[in-house]
Order: sequence, then structure tokens, then C-alpha cells
Amino acid sequence: MHYTSIPIDKNNEDKRLDSLCKKIVRLPYSAIMTKIRKKSIRINGKPAKASTKLYYEDSIDFAPSLVPFLRKDLAEYYVHKTAPKETPSRITATKAPFPILFQNRDFLCLEKQQEGTLFGTKSITEYLHAVQRENGIRQEQGPHLGFRPGPCHRLDRNTSGLLLCAKSLAAARKMQTLQSNDSLLKIYFGILEIDSKEPERQKKRVLDHELYRSSQNVTHVFPLGEEPEQAVMKRMQLRHLGRGTLTLQPLFPVQTKASASAWCYGMQIDTGGKTHQIRAQCEYAKMPLLGDRKYNERTKSLAFSLLPPAYFLHAAVIVQKPDADEEKTDEEKRSQLPVSLPPRTLVSPIPQNWHNYFKDSKTRRNFEKIQECLTSLEAKLQDDSFFTPLLRRSTRLETGASRVKTDLIAVFSSMFGRVRG
Repeated sequence: MHYTSIPIDKNNEDKRLDSLCKKIVRLPYSAIMTKIRKKSIRINGKPAKASTKLYYEDSIDFAPSLVPFLRKDLAEYYVHKTAPKETPSRITATKAPFPILFQNRDFLCLEKQQEGTLFGTKSITEYLHAVQRENGIRQEQGPHLGFRPGPCHRLDRNTSGLLLCAKSLAAARKMQTLQSNDSLLKIYFGILEIDSKEPERQKKRVLDHELYRSSQNVTHVFPLGEEPEQAVMKRMQLRHLGRGTLTLQPLFPVQTKASASAWCYGMQIDTGGKTHQIRAQCEYAKMPLLGDRKYNERTKSLAFSLLPPAYFLHAAVIVQKPDADEEKTDEEKRSQLPVSLPPRTLVSPIPQNWHNYFKDSKTRRNFEKIQECLTSLEAKLQDDSFFTPLLRRSTRLETGASRVKTDLIAVFSSMFGRVRG
């Protein structure tokens, strides 16, 4: 019996046999498990268990009965020995959808704009696949088995700012390790609507909540340690996302016809490998984003002429803690080429559409001061002697529990206060 062999590339080593077969064979998982038990799927010509891990230059062998169920591009390349046909793309490797801030062998950092999409036509992932295709990777190694270059984190459609993308599986796993070990910090800037009658909302706050998402893709926020009733969980089909912690630091008031009490806030999140849902948490704290049509009830009552084009939220800074490069993934330990990390600090300036919408000269000047402070902060963070003391500070949460975290947004706020004239 002639088996069809598909070699394992570096991007897919250390995966389980059953996990990779789900991306190769168009059959239900139960049917794949049956084929593995009946020895219709093998590794290097020998029977194997579903839990067997794969290594570089191993091969998965498929019996003839499975050839009709192989993914089309894999069947064309490995069975019929013809080059897979590429789907026509409007994006080429020489035309990025957004400005490129940084790239190396493993990572690409883009400056995402409002209305930018991560997936679909003219998206960031389409551009990354075009880079992969035009560099000849597909022609040299055959069709991809599982991994393809893509974003390391998500930004909503109308959220602008830094978007870090992984070009290899090792890079993606490295970034996942850094996020889960709290080795990354992110700073956002947003325009929030606050209640001017409550001065507490103009002070620094730490939001710490339980997050749930419904089947309608709407995030629901609950107090820390609480969960919705079972009847509500079932009716709304809520799924627990985890705990989200967000530090808010007020910077300056913003003048706009859409709101009489808008403020620009700095926001810090310690990534933790979890979703934080800034928009939903701000809405729960009665400080929604200006112009947010999904999580801001006030926006729905505005006249169309006053309605902002979208909400204002910008991912401005991604910082790696000093020990980030010391954390090695399993892929790095086996490989002679360690993952090449991006610079310790990545900074994206306040986007031009903010300057275009807010006509007030004082607000525009404050946006310029934010950029001055970001440039200064970027230089300071290159020095371990500046960063390390921040790691020892702690912030007291609203629940009364003390949690060690890097209070970088407070440092930025003090710098902003010194240049504010």
C-alpha cells in the first residue's frame, strides 16, 4: 500500500499528531482518531499514538483512503505533484496596508489605523501571507500545514496603534510566553466621557472586574469574584473570559461639541495573556469612550452632525520588561537561532485623525506634549536603572488587595505634568 507522505517543517514541530491532523484532514476529530488507531495515519512509516509529538523532518503518512479528504492545496502539491494555485490578492509584499514601524526576521510591527481590519480582504493577515508567498517560502517548502504569519494580539476595527505580528511559529510562541508571564506592558490613550459632577472620576483609578462574553459578541462586566446567575448564563450564553485589570490616569480635558465633559486618559494594562476589554470596562465604570456606538448609550442620542466618526482609542506603547529576553521557550532551547525580539520599547504617535477632529488649539498642543513625553519615555526605558525600580512598586486595587505591578502610567503622567505649560 502506497502512503502519501507530508514532511514536518520547523513551524510545526513539537505539535501532537492529532492536533496537526485536524488542520490537514477534512474529517471530524473522532474520525481522525479512528484512522490513527487503525494505523491509516502513521509517522515515518510506523504506527503512532495520537499524543505523539512531531519533530522537524518527520513525515506524516496517509493511507490512500484518506487522500480524498486531504486539504486541497496539500493534495495538489504532495499527491498530484503540482504547485498549489494561489488565491488572487490585491495586496502585495511591497504594499503594506499600514505603515511599518519595525521588522526583523521574526517580528513585524505595524501602525494600525482606524477602520483597519486584521482578517479578510485588504487586511493585515492578507499582507503577511503575501510576504510569505512572494519570498518563495510556499514554493520551497510546500503549502503550510498549520501556522501562518499573523497578529500576536487583537485590536478592534476602530482601535488604532501598535500591532505586533509574528512571522514564525517560534516567534508567536515566544510572544505568548511573554504575555502569560507578565513581561509586557501596554499603554493606551483614549478620550472618555466622564461625569463632571463626580470629581472622583477625574482621579487615578484601577478597574478590576470579571469579564464575560455573550453569543452576540458583547462583553458583560461583573464585580470581581462574582458571577452571573445560572439562568442568565444559559439565556445569554455567557462565556467567562477571565479577569481584566486596567489602570486609568486622567491627563487633560478635551473640548468637543459631542460632549461637555470629555477627558483624555492614559491607560495601562499588564498583558497577562488575557483579554482586558477596555471599552466594556470603561462603560461599566460610567466612563465610556467618546463616540463608541456599542458601549456608550450617550452616543445613540447624539445628532448625526455631532457624532464622531468612531471612538478614540490608541495603542501607543508596548514595553518589554528587562527580564523578557531571559525567558526561553522550548523552541529556542532546541534551536541554534534564538527568536529575535523587537526593541524593548515600541511607540506609536497620536494618529492624525485625532488632530483633525479636535480643532481646539489647546487640545492639539496637549497631543503634541503627549508625543514629546513618549519620545522621552522611550529613551529612558532603554536604561535598566530607570526601569528596575518600577518593578518593585505596588498598586492597591479597589478590592483592597495589594498587587505588585509596574506603575508606568504614573511615571508618564508626572512627565506630562512637568511639560504642561
